[in-house]
Amino acid sequence: MSPAPFQGAGDKTFKNRYAGWTLKECEDSFMSQLLDLYKAHRPAALDRPALWWREESWTFRQVEEESQLLAARLAHLGIAPGQVVALLVERGPLMALWPLAVWKAGAAYLPLDPSYPPERLRLMVRESGAK
Repeated sequence: MSPAPFQGAGDKTFKNRYAGWTLKECEDSFMSQLLDLYKAHRPAALDRPALWWREESWTFRQVEEESQLLAARLAHLGIAPGQVVALLVERGPLMALWPLAVWKAGAAYLPLDPSYPPERLRLMVRESGAK
């Protein structure tokens, strides 16, 4: 199955386009389209700012290189496509880089808010099956 062209929920054909699809098929299509969009814009903008945090900015090239390193680190840790990775990340540039790295590793991520009580975080990780 090849992904359909990216369409937002406001598109009149959105419901018809995805009728009968499983949630997994919808998620896979969306993630594939999101990564395709990123890849399509990346070459023309490698040295342009992609991410700003306080006084610091990162270019698309830096985001690409760092997210590739993080994705390789995930693979080294045994994260495989289709798994769920729990991310407990403080606000900052890594909050944008880790999800991209997880997607590049073929996995999904579960965002965890550091302000949640530890018991709630453990429950979320346990019930999601996240690594």
